Amino acid sequence: MPNTLARLPIRYRQLNAIVNNAGIVVSGPVEAVPPTEVRRQFEVNVIGQLAVTQAVLPRLRRSRGRIVRSLYARHLEGLAQSIPEAERLVLPADRVAEVVAQALTTRRPRARYVVGLNARMQLAVLPNLPTAARDRLFHTLARQPR
Repeated sequence: MPNTLARLPIRYRQLNAIVNNAGIVVSGPVEAVPPTEVRRQFEVNVIGQLAVTQAVLPRLRRSRGRIVRSLYARHLEGLAQSIPEAERLVLPADRVAEVVAQALTTRRPRARYVVGLNARMQLAVLPNLPTAARDRLFHTLARQPR
């Protein structure tokens, strides 16, 4: 990737922002998900974002640019495909784009932006649920046997 960036025409060499939105979901019961699929998910969701960020970080520092990591937009889309009940969780892309634009253009950006009522509720409720209740909730949403 650094070689690709070095070949960019001069007019494109200043980088003011990067939006890391790569993400895939591999879902299913643990006994049914092949380790190769879990590795692929880790490669895309973690290593891929890390590699892109490292490749552009020197340019971002020079321009005092910003990094926006959109963790759940793509994950929820994948989840909606695998779990029909999750469709109601997926936010319109234009709403997510508005928040990303705000994070990129505001004078003093916050460290974290939470988009949508469901996400706010998850942040407020899930960490406070007992493990057994959280497990029951996830099993119910995924329609998985206990």
